[in-house]
Amino acid sequence: SAAVCGEPKGRRGNGRMREGFGGLTQPGAPRRLRGGRQGKIRGCVAVPAKINRPEPLRERTNRLAKVLSENRASITGEDLPSEVVMEALPPCISTAFEGLVSGKRLGHMERFALTSFLINAGMEIDDIVKVFVSVTDFDEEFTRYQIEHIAGLRGSRTRYTPPTCSTLRTHGVCVNPDRICGRIKHPLSYYRRKIRMLQRQEEERQGDVNPQISE
Repeated sequence: SAAVCGEPKGRRGNGRMREGFGGLTQPGAPRRLRGGRQGKIRGCVAVPAKINRPEPLRERTNRLAKVLSENRASITGEDLPSEVVMEALPPCISTAFEGLVSGKRLGHMERFALTSFLINAGMEIDDIVKVFVSVTDFDEEFTRYQIEHIAGLRGSRTRYTPPTCSTLRTHGVCVNPDRICGRIKHPLSYYRRKIRMLQRQEEERQGDVNPQISE
């Protein structure tokens, strides 16, 4: 028979013929139908489709791509200092950080927001792991794996950014918002703006001190 000869059980020869129609055994039917669907899907995706976009749509998508490219740094940590400026942390991140080091058990969203923020703000993986040491259920190997995954060093190699302020509010992570919070939509935008503000304050302070020194 076909099975003895080494042919696949899903072949037509394994089904009974009745009035010109080939029957399928119960175990073989799903396999054959599944195989047919997979073949059709492969055939569809084997040749890349070329989509002709209408000119207005093409212009709009090109503009969006340009805006995204120009503002990419604002949703990542590319233009931030190499070391974390703790004084510039947004209230939500500062609260999560202080809670963690004091032994508080953070929720999943708080952990993710804090970890992804610290990664994009420039903190080293080893230093982030040390922050989690105070957690009661701390497992260094597991914690390091999760942090490296968020940093894009494992798995899909995707470097994650913190959730938006809207998402953090939805999950109850947005706490103690200040004046800057009302002007931004992302924790890294807060951090960037606060750093500039601190830099201006330092420059003004230096400006006030220098005349006294010159006298």
